[in-house]
Amino acid sequence: MNTSPSPNPSSSLDIFVRASANVLEFSVFTLQGTGVAKTLQTFISDMYGLTLYEPWILRLYKLPTDPSAKRAEVEALLADPCYGPMTQNLLMTWYTGSWYPLPQSWHANYQTAQADVEQVISAQTYQEGLMWPVFGAHPQGAKQQGWDAWSRPPQLPILS
Repeated sequence: MNTSPSPNPSSSLDIFVRASANVLEFSVFTLQGTGVAKTLQTFISDMYGLTLYEPWILRLYKLPTDPSAKRAEVEALLADPCYGPMTQNLLMTWYTGSWYPLPQSWHANYQTAQADVEQVISAQTYQEGLMWPVFGAHPQGAKQQGWDAWSRPPQLPILS
């Protein structure tokens, strides 16, 4: 579904988007099309601090392209006491546009001092959350389906 990482990323945002695409199994094009990549990158890197963020995002960026090797690496990431919660939050953030706090024990272990509270990152991140196309729905009050949508049966979304 996604393209393999380019050998020479042009920016830290490019690394973030490609790393996200690697773990989410959405295309880079789809993630860029949401228009929220920079907002999410800034928010997430600020929450973790660059000391944790940079090696983690590079690890996601460098996931193998072979499906079985990639699956093993993602499973290892999710099981990692440091990177597992970070990766889970990346997934939740892209899907919902919201931030969910990490356990206090995680913050204590990795010496992060952020005020980690549950929050919607922005109205746009909520509206562009990947959960909406996955569900074949829309964020209520923000992206209406159009006139007479109630009279037509739902259709399965086409995801890429």
